[in-house]
Amino acid sequence: MKNLFTFTSALLGAVLLSLPVDAQKVWVVDSDSSAGAHFSDIQPAVDAASDGDVVLIRHRTNNDHYGSFTIQSKSLTVIGQPDMTIIGTPGNNPFTGPIWVRNLSASQSVQIRALTVYSLGTESQPALQVTSCMGPVIVEDTFFDRDGLVGEVSPTPTPVGVFAIGSRSLVFSRSAVRGENGYLGLAGGTAALFVDTAVILHDSLIRGGDGAFVNGLVPGILSTPTTAGGDGVVISGGSLQAFGGFMWGGAGGWGKIDSGGNCFASSNGGTALRLVEGIVDDPLVTLTDVDLRFGLGGEDPGVNCGAGLDGALTDIQAGNLALDSELPRGFTIRKLPVPDVPDMFVNLDDPITWAVREGQSVELTFTGMADDFIWAVFGQYDVTSIIPGLNGPFHLVNPAQIRFLGKLGGSKRDISIPIMELGAGVESVSLAMQGIFFDSTTGRFISGDPSTLVLLDRAF
Repeated sequence: MKNLFTFTSALLGAVLLSLPVDAQKVWVVDSDSSAGAHFSDIQPAVDAASDGDVVLIRHRTNNDHYGSFTIQSKSLTVIGQPDMTIIGTPGNNPFTGPIWVRNLSASQSVQIRALTVYSLGTESQPALQVTSCMGPVIVEDTFFDRDGLVGEVSPTPTPVGVFAIGSRSLVFSRSAVRGENGYLGLAGGTAALFVDTAVILHDSLIRGGDGAFVNGLVPGILSTPTTAGGDGVVISGGSLQAFGGFMWGGAGGWGKIDSGGNCFASSNGGTALRLVEGIVDDPLVTLTDVDLRFGLGGEDPGVNCGAGLDGALTDIQAGNLALDSELPRGFTIRKLPVPDVPDMFVNLDDPITWAVREGQSVELTFTGMADDFIWAVFGQYDVTSIIPGLNGPFHLVNPAQIRFLGKLGGSKRDISIPIMELGAGVESVSLAMQGIFFDSTTGRFISGDPSTLVLLDRAF
C-alpha cells in the first residue's frame, strides 16, 4: 500500500483527499489489435488478469464485435472506452453469449462499467448472469438488451435480460435493462429475474419486452397470434431496494386481420414488478420514488377482434412490498468534458462515468436541497449494508476518508478536480465513492448513488 495520488481542487482550495490504495495492472482489449492492445477479445484478458486488475475495452472502429466472457472467482474491473463498447452486435450476428459473473468469495468484487451488452436471437442466455457471488457485483452506466431479430426464431421460453441467483450484493447504478421483444408467437421477455439475491437499483431503467404482433408465416394460410408483454422485474425471494429510476412492463402485441381474413385479438401488457416465493425465503422489496408503469394492452385493431388488457403495476404473490418517498439525492463522478449520453439512456438523468487519465479532470456532482449538508466518502466496495440512522444503503467498507464539504447551496453543486500523476510504474487505481446528505429539515441522513473513479496512467 502506498500513497499513490492526491486530488486537488481550486474550488475546495485545499487537498480533498490523499488515500492509500493498491495499484492495478491494465489489460487493453482492442478488436483492431492496435498499438498498446494486449488482446483482441475480452475473455483472454479476463483469463490473464489477476485479482484486482482492470480490463479496458476500446471502442470498435470496424464491424468486428466482442464475444461473451465469464468472470469466475476473481476481483476485476471491466470498463469501456468512450463511445460505448458493443459486446455482441445489434445487427446480424445472433450467436453472441452473455456476460457471466460467478462464484465470487466474500473478499472479491466485480465492477462492470460503461458497456452496451447484447445477447441476441437464438442465444438462450440472458445478457448478464450473476450466480453464487458472496462478494459485491457493481454495474454502472451499462445497458443490457435481450434483443431478438426479425426473421429468427428465439428460444422457448423467451430468455430474460438479466438473471441473478444466490448472490449477496448486486448493485445497478444509472443502468438500463430491456427484455426481449416477442416474435413468432413468443411472449415479450422479462427484463430482470432475481432469485434469492440482494439487489440494489439506483436510478436505473428496467423494461419488459413488448409482445409479438401478428406475423404471417404463409400469407393467407398461416399466421402466428399476438402475445403478451413481458414483466419489468420479477423477484423470487431475497430482497430488492430501488431508489429512483423506472420499472415498466412491456406492451401487449397488437392484433389485426391477416391476409387470409383471420381475425387476431390484441394481447395483454406486462406487469412492472412481480413478487413470488423464493427457494429460500419470500422477497422483501422497498421502492423509493420509483416510476412504476404497467405495459399497455394492445388496442383493438378496429374490427372487433378484441383489445388486450393493461398489465398491473405490481403482482404480490409472496413477500412484502413497501413504498417510500424521499427527494432523491444524487452523487456522480464524471470525466470532463462530459461526453454525450447515448440515446438508450434518454430516460436517465446522469451521464456516463468514463475512466480518467493523468492530466485530465473529473467533476463530483451533488444534487439535492439547497440546505443539505454534504459529505464525500471514499473507500472500496463491500457487500451493501444498512447503517442505523442512514436512509438508504451504504456500499463502502472501512472508508479511508470522509470529507465534509459544507452546504449544498443550491439544487446542484459541481466540484472540478484535476487528476495528478499516479506515480512511477502505476498503471491504474480504482476508488469507490458515495455521497452522504443531511436533510436539515427532516433531520435525516440520506445516502446518494455509489460511483467509481477509475484512474489510468496517461499511456492508456
